[in-house]
Amino acid sequence: MLMSEKERLERLIESIDAALKGADTMDFAVFNKEESSKMFLAMLEHMPDAIKGTAMKEFGSVEEWREHYLNVVSCEEVQKQYAKIVEWYGGKETYINTVMNPLSEDIRKSYKRRIDDVLEKTDTRYQ
Repeated sequence: MLMSEKERLERLIESIDAALKGADTMDFAVFNKEESSKMFLAMLEHMPDAIKGTAMKEFGSVEEWREHYLNVVSCEEVQKQYAKIVEWYGGKETYINTVMNPLSEDIRKSYKRRIDDVLEKTDTRYQ
């Protein structure tokens, strides 16, 4: 964990150094169109049917929805947010792997139970 934090801080320092040295322009593109398209397809594959249905009603087709998604995620503001998320995950590949291979419902439920147990134990109202 300390090594991950050290690497994150080194990336931040490098970024600040580049900005102070007057780097021409910052490139905020974290994910290119191909990567974004792959993540969209993975997201679509793992998405609950109810959410898919809602999106299909709004956009009319998966292709229209995909085009809308790609337009939105390509803007500078969203790419800046992706940069923060990628940093939090510890790297671009780690984040992409998480999108492509989300946790199963059983694992998510197990984590939720654990979190609920910890919160119950630390909540002073229960003591």
